[in-house]
Amino acid sequence: LAAEHRLAENAVSIRNKYFYKLNSLVEVVGTVNFKSNKECRAFIVSMREDVEESSEVDPDADAKAEQAAADLLAELGLEDLEGPSSSASKKNNQSASGKKKKRVGKKKGRK
Repeated sequence: LAAEHRLAENAVSIRNKYFYKLNSLVEVVGTVNFKSNKECRAFIVSMREDVEESSEVDPDADAKAEQAAADLLAELGLEDLEGPSSSASKKNNQSASGKKKKRVGKKKGRK
């Protein structure tokens, strides 16, 4: 029980650190005009590296952090600033879902 309590405390601590970093990211991206996309990307990567270092205790924390970062970037309209691994999987998903589906059966309202 004590070990589970410590794990829970570690998870909460990691989550709090991550959300602090996310809030910092929102504040900076929202108020600073980066000179280029490359500069903005470098900032986001450095934020991710800080989070990765603090989340080594819980292997699920990385996946949750990546998802939260992707959600945040999507909400801010900055999806193109994600890393190459995540954009590659999105391209594959878009090509598969972008295909037109054939309709089967009669269309309503036509005689």
